[in-house]
Amino acid sequence: MTAKKASKKVDSNYILFKISYDVNIVLPHKEGMMLIDAFKLAERMRHNYGEAEVIIPLDKELEIIIISTEKYFEMKMNGLLLPDAGS
Repeated sequence: MTAKKASKKVDSNYILFKISYDVNIVLPHKEGMMLIDAFKLAERMRHNYGEAEVIIPLDKELEIIIISTEKYFEMKMNGLLLPDAGS
């Protein structure tokens, strides 16, 4: 993919949600705010091996970071242009 084509896949204003040490979700700002709003209703499903699955209050931390357009652009371009970056 060329840099020109890759740059057309970038919008502006993003929110990064750090779910766990190796799971990060990036959403456009508008959709990210919708997800934040939906967390008001969120609960957590816990399943320990050999035990029944249970629904409990969401008592885990969720880190939310606003990403500048420039930083998002840099990371997106790396993912689109660097070999093996998307694996």
